[in-house]
Amino acid sequence: MRKQKAIVIGATGAAGQNIVEFLTNHPWFELAGLAASSKSASFAYSKAIEGAIFFERARIGATCTRVQVQTVHTEAVYVDTKKPCSLDEAKNAMREYVSEPQKLKLPSAPKKPIIVFDGPKMPQPKLHRQYGGDVTLVGRLRRDPVFKNGLAYIVTSDNLDKGAGGGAVQTAEYLKAKRYF
Repeated sequence: MRKQKAIVIGATGAAGQNIVEFLTNHPWFELAGLAASSKSASFAYSKAIEGAIFFERARIGATCTRVQVQTVHTEAVYVDTKKPCSLDEAKNAMREYVSEPQKLKLPSAPKKPIIVFDGPKMPQPKLHRQYGGDVTLVGRLRRDPVFKNGLAYIVTSDNLDKGAGGGAVQTAEYLKAKRYF
């Protein structure tokens, strides 16, 4: 397979550096160039999402707290499901979840995108990387009495490997697998 050339724009930022790392020795893409702007450091988030379309599929409440970690974020998530489900049903649904990147066998996609823990001590942001940066860890699943069919749980996800850097590479892999280029 002929490798597709890739240029990283914003290579001086943390996400850009992460993308460069992902593309080094990538089976589908060849790193062909780097570009960056000194102005990118002051680019406001509100400007970046201007015109974005957001879809509401479920009532969700979430809190993201920033603690001193390098890249992994922790969220407390509160969900109201459409119909009642047991904690085991919710855990199994997350464990069995397979997204399109797994179905397409994209090189950067983990075999299982979500790892669910049963114990009370996981997930933890400082322990996240030992499970792989491109997975989402879920744990401390419990009932939430605020919603009719409420569930609450803790999630950790890597801001670079699952987010900006890895997300950009996986998007390119997806577009190539779907033959958009």
